[in-house]
Amino acid sequence: EQYVSFETAKLAKEKGFDERCNYVYDKNKTLQMIRNQSYEEFDKRDKYSILCPTQSLLARWLREEYDLSVEVGSTPYGYTWCVCKAHNGTYIISDEDYDEYIPDTYEASKEIALQKALELIKRGSIKKWKYRN
Repeated sequence: EQYVSFETAKLAKEKGFDERCNYVYDKNKTLQMIRNQSYEEFDKRDKYSILCPTQSLLARWLREEYDLSVEVGSTPYGYTWCVCKAHNGTYIISDEDYDEYIPDTYEASKEIALQKALELIKRGSIKKWKYRN
């Protein structure tokens, strides 16, 4: 599993990400395993410790909390990404909206998409999702 970057983990924390993780970024932005204590004992209020999810866990959290689906596709030139509404596939943004390079790995493309989804939430463009039957 690929863990998210410090910048992505920080954005996720700002938007309320608080799921069980095995790793945190410490005050030196170094990835550390939660040791000598259980997850329940870990003090998530420590302003220097930022929970570090895997890309998959963060993508699931975005789907469940904000109805955002982070998608990655391949081309002959690299990997593309987009962010859509999970419940109906409505397009929100993609790499075509930005003048950025095309990542050559799936994980790099997914990292960009996760950051863009969190930035949309941070700007207030996306609100918490409340599923209605």
